[in-house]
Amino acid sequence: MLTRRTLLFATLALVPSGAFAAPFELEPGITVLEPLSHGALSVYPLVQTERAAVPSGKYLSLKQGVATGVVTVSEMPNGGDVNRLRVKNTSAQPLLLLSGEIVLGGKQDRVTSTDTVVEANSARVVSVFCVEHGRWNGQAAFAGTGGFAEGKLRRLARYEKDQSGVWNHVAKKIAALKASSSTGTYRAVATGKQGEEAMKPYREHIGAQMQAHPQAKSMVGLMTAVNGNILSIDVFDDPGMFSEYRAQLLDAAYLDASALDLKPTTKPVAQAVKELVSENEAALPVQTSQSATSQTETKNSLNAIGTGVTAGKRKLYRSYQSKNY
Repeated sequence: MLTRRTLLFATLALVPSGAFAAPFELEPGITVLEPLSHGALSVYPLVQTERAAVPSGKYLSLKQGVATGVVTVSEMPNGGDVNRLRVKNTSAQPLLLLSGEIVLGGKQDRVTSTDTVVEANSARVVSVFCVEHGRWNGQAAFAGTGGFAEGKLRRLARYEKDQSGVWNHVAKKIAALKASSSTGTYRAVATGKQGEEAMKPYREHIGAQMQAHPQAKSMVGLMTAVNGNILSIDVFDDPGMFSEYRAQLLDAAYLDASALDLKPTTKPVAQAVKELVSENEAALPVQTSQSATSQTETKNSLNAIGTGVTAGKRKLYRSYQSKNY
């Protein structure tokens, strides 16, 4: 009978040599663990190894807020605006809104393009891009969320602000997975039958291992790679915050890997990560969003784009996304 440990090591044997690495430190207090893999995709859990103080104040996720009815997303008045939506937070907790989150309904499905905070009992206008080319009708209110967009789509919306590029990528992904959509919507991939089928084997291998991992309660983020090539790194302020986004980020990684062909690399993963992060950290920051208690800065370097959302001394969320795919 195969134990979970046996299955873990059997899976690790599938990882390209350049992708495997013993645990190493991403930064003081955060360690990158050995990867969990299926096919060419490797997911590296990030765990918190030390903490100076327990952060005060909990933040809502968009999925949680919409599901409980304390957060609403709606079209702009007077007929709507393709690239702007209104997000209203009626709860007593601030909302951490991340770019790449899919909202379903309205006059057309959208993907958010801003990392920001919507304060408690307040509303904000946020930037979005259309991920449904063939529809502009329906109700003003959005019915729900559709998880995170895969890495390249997140990058197109978050950093490159390219509506044509977003539409082209959505069309290619729908075609690659043979998904059916009369309006050309990304939901055919994110929540449709073909998307679910593409994600299923990854969920059964990587997702199950993440959930059963002995350090699951210490995880604060994850790093993804295909054939040893680093795609993205997402880091949250604390394990509770990461747990709200973990399943959505994993599904986005599965969709990324399902139709992504990258040649294997032999560069050690620790070296690749160090180069990606240090290069990006050296770039000049540009403030891209600000609320009453938080700000978002973006750094654009040769091979990566990074984002950081801070509230006072708290680093609520950080990400690094490779440009090389």
